[in-house]
Amino acid sequence: MPHPEEIECFRMPMPDGQFSLDKRYEYTYATRKTWEYIPLLRRKDWRYFTTKAFAYAGKWLRSERRGWGDGADCWEVFLDDRAGDTNERVERIVMWDYDATLCWREFPYPLYPVDNPESVIVSTTREIMDKMITSIDSHS
Repeated sequence: MPHPEEIECFRMPMPDGQFSLDKRYEYTYATRKTWEYIPLLRRKDWRYFTTKAFAYAGKWLRSERRGWGDGADCWEVFLDDRAGDTNERVERIVMWDYDATLCWREFPYPLYPVDNPESVIVSTTREIMDKMITSIDSHS
C-alpha cells in the first residue's frame, strides 16, 4: 500500500505490458517496492512506488538494445511531440536501469493535438484574447 507521499508506478505500461503507438508516456524511478497479493492479477507480485516526479517521455517509437545479458544496454526511444508548431523531430531516449526501478504510466493525451494546427491551447488562447480585446474596445 502506498504511503501518503508516494505514487504507485508500473514497471511496464498498463494494462498489457506493451507500449502503444496511440498513447503518450511518462517515466520515473521507483523508490520502494513491496511483494503483495494483487487482486487484479489474482497472485502475488511486486508493486512499485515512487516519491520522485514523473518526466514526459512522449510517443513511443521503438525499443533498442546493445549487447546481451548483464552487459546489455536497453532503451526506449520516444518522440517528444510537445514542440508544438515547430517541424523539429525531437527523439528522447529513456534508458532501462540495471536495478529495475524504471517505471511508466500513461500520460493524459491529448494535452493538445499537435497534428492539428488549430490546437486546443492556441484556439483557447485566441478566444480569450479576442474577448479581452472586444471588452477593451467596448469600454473605450
